[in-house]
Amino acid sequence: MARLRGLVHDWYPGARETISYRMPTFEVEGHRIGGVLSHRDFLSWYPHSGTTLTTLADGLGDRSRTKSALHFTVEDPLPEELFERLLATRRAEWH
Repeated sequence: MARLRGLVHDWYPGARETISYRMPTFEVEGHRIGGVLSHRDFLSWYPHSGTTLTTLADGLGDRSRTKSALHFTVEDPLPEELFERLLATRRAEWH
């Protein structure tokens, strides 16, 4: 989670950290770009969008996901390149 937090701030130095839907969430220019949540057996990235994961579906591989969350583990973290695509796709949705 700390790694993802650092990557968000690398990409968006002015990102605001808030709590939304009971999870740590990041806001940029007044838009929620995503949140991260730790579950018992895995972690999830929530892009706070109903379309981000669908847009990137072909590039997500066999990672477990729902309509609103992409799951990963400490042993198999999100690759930095994939996380950057998640952030860029989410940002493109409001620009």
